[in-house]
Amino acid sequence: MKKTILILFLLLLPFYSKSSPLDTISTWKVYYNNSLIKNLNEIVDNSIVIKSKEYKTGDYLAIQYFDDMPCQDCKYSFVVIGEGKLEVSRIESKGKNKLIKINLKELMDFRHTTNQPSFVIYLYGLDDKNKNNGKRLVTLKID
Repeated sequence: MKKTILILFLLLLPFYSKSSPLDTISTWKVYYNNSLIKNLNEIVDNSIVIKSKEYKTGDYLAIQYFDDMPCQDCKYSFVVIGEGKLEVSRIESKGKNKLIKINLKELMDFRHTTNQPSFVIYLYGLDDKNKNNGKRLVTLKID
């Protein structure tokens, strides 16, 4: 009996790990034009400040999202929300690990029109019908 329990224990040991649920974490990189400004994940502070005085026509914010779930046909939507939950911009993407670009002109115009300098960028799966399931990627302030 002891041999059987020992054999079962040894057979199951490789499949058990206390750290396995925490081994994988979603990450994303945020770029201002071609320059990396921040590596982010679900644990670190996701705040970014952009100085409006440094903005030039054609500047963009880019985000590249990574996670451990491979999916080439999945469709995603990156949504920029302004204060008051107003949707300012939406970019759709097929597959993961793709670099999406958010035109900063839209955000600058919104900021000047409404005098609201803060934005939140969310990631949604297009198949997900629950609008509360978005992942908060970036909290952006235009100074």
